[in-house]
Amino acid sequence: MSYQELEKVFKKIARDLILISAVMIVTGLICVIFPEHSSMAICYVIGAALCVWGVLRTVVYFAADRGAPFTSFSFVQGVALLIAGVVVLLRPEFLRSFLIYLFGIMLIADGVLKLQYSMDLLRLRAHGWWIVFILTIVSVTAGIIALLNPFATVNVLMVYSGICLIVDGLFDVYALFYIHRVIRKLKQREEAAQIPPAHFEN
Repeated sequence: MSYQELEKVFKKIARDLILISAVMIVTGLICVIFPEHSSMAICYVIGAALCVWGVLRTVVYFAADRGAPFTSFSFVQGVALLIAGVVVLLRPEFLRSFLIYLFGIMLIADGVLKLQYSMDLLRLRAHGWWIVFILTIVSVTAGIIALLNPFATVNVLMVYSGICLIVDGLFDVYALFYIHRVIRKLKQREEAAQIPPAHFEN
């Protein structure tokens, strides 16, 4: 794969990864600073976010080109997200009971994502692929510990989950910048290979 193709793929995933990292870091800070009340606050935030997302998907449906019917499911997605958001806002305790499990699953899923990145970096022969691989192990291990919940109180578990989310979000930012650096080096290498050798006259 050329560096142009890699750049296109990178641009597609970079925005989503930055958004995910920001959400994890902010959520982690809330858990650490307000461990007693953070779970309920996060439930309300998730409910509000689902409602906003649902409205946006619905607006996208009505704003889309009507020349291609039956090709978009934005309306169905929007309604489903809006209903889910309203349910969470009305019954936040339902989501609250699964919140810690959600944090653990997020850490494990994010670790698996970094595992894919480390394997891709290995295929590109990037020297630092093993660093991203180690970050994978740390993320997955932290997620498993959160799911097993060996802590004495819920507050301790919330603080632990918050710290893990913050650190994992920072891990993602590091992985993103490292991948960008690898692509930039690949670009320089390909450009150097395309420069014809200079000819000198005797």
